[in-house]
Amino acid sequence: AQTYSDAPDNRRVQIGWARGVEFRNMPFNQQMTIPVELELRQLGDQIRLTATPVAELETLAATNESPLGDNGELTSDTARIALTITPAKKPGQVSILVRGLPVVCDFAAKTIRCKDVVAPLELNGHDQVQLDMLLDRGSLEIFVNQGLTAISIGHDFSTAPKQLQIKASGDAPKLQGPTVRELTSVWKR
Repeated sequence: AQTYSDAPDNRRVQIGWARGVEFRNMPFNQQMTIPVELELRQLGDQIRLTATPVAELETLAATNESPLGDNGELTSDTARIALTITPAKKPGQVSILVRGLPVVCDFAAKTIRCKDVVAPLELNGHDQVQLDMLLDRGSLEIFVNQGLTAISIGHDFSTAPKQLQIKASGDAPKLQGPTVRELTSVWKR
């Protein structure tokens, strides 16, 4: 990863090189990750490093929520997906299938898992998990609870179904969302 100091508003911005990203029938592979702002935040008696997508990404997001088609069909290859999960009293799992790629929030084990990456899943001060997911043609980047956990996953979505599905095991959690907004290409700006 590369960080940039002295960015506007005295921010520290990081952009990483995403390995394991392949694009079918293209003469290239790999890509850069979403630029994130790194911050130190006081949480209770701890100081934590957080990584959140830079605010400038909002210029790429549609102003209106994109409706999901029948069967949870996404209307675009690129999107920003927000979902808040309040687990049930008896914790179980919530699986979010993003174009066939499972993102599993295991509330009993307190982990979030996508492909071969497993990371801690901490509830925020409201006993919820807020997910901010950025879907691209070769990757899915997941930010949990304002950047307490950040995961970047390379994945070939070229033949995957264009669906967003949510499944729960155990007692049903409370869901807010998902909200889906299409992202336009930075190259079209």
